[in-house]
Amino acid sequence: MKILKVAIVALVIAVPLTAASASNKDLLAVAAETGRSTTFLKAVEAAGLAVKLKGAGPYTLFIPSDEAFARLGPEMMEELLDPANKDELAAVLKAHVVPGRVTVGALGGKQVSLETAAATDITVETHKELRAANAKVLISDVLASNGVIHVVDELIEPLL
Repeated sequence: MKILKVAIVALVIAVPLTAASASNKDLLAVAAETGRSTTFLKAVEAAGLAVKLKGAGPYTLFIPSDEAFARLGPEMMEELLDPANKDELAAVLKAHVVPGRVTVGALGGKQVSLETAAATDITVETHKELRAANAKVLISDVLASNGVIHVVDELIEPLL
């Protein structure tokens, strides 16, 4: 019995982003807990989108990992985060936001086209692996009070 209790405690510590623990926190608070979204969160603040993404929603976020942003290089990131480019940054980030709550289970193993907050479409498929446009989903179905997060390995819309 004691071993079972230790195993349960270890599981709770190892998996802090379950639906139950994340459900009372907004998307940005939950994203901060993933440990892979610090650049995205910094960009959301710079683009002036934080208030919206903390709002009622629901929203589905396809958050590029810190590694995905790092591949842009420091010069590109500096340019994107420049206050003079706030609108361009907001457009890039909105291409990663889908109104509504889209979980893997809701996709039912099908390929679907979803309209983003940037008024662009992304194709999400769950056949062999979960993909959103050109990006592979690394972490899926992280629930928040106002939506769901999927962490992806690439920016969904490449920067021009």
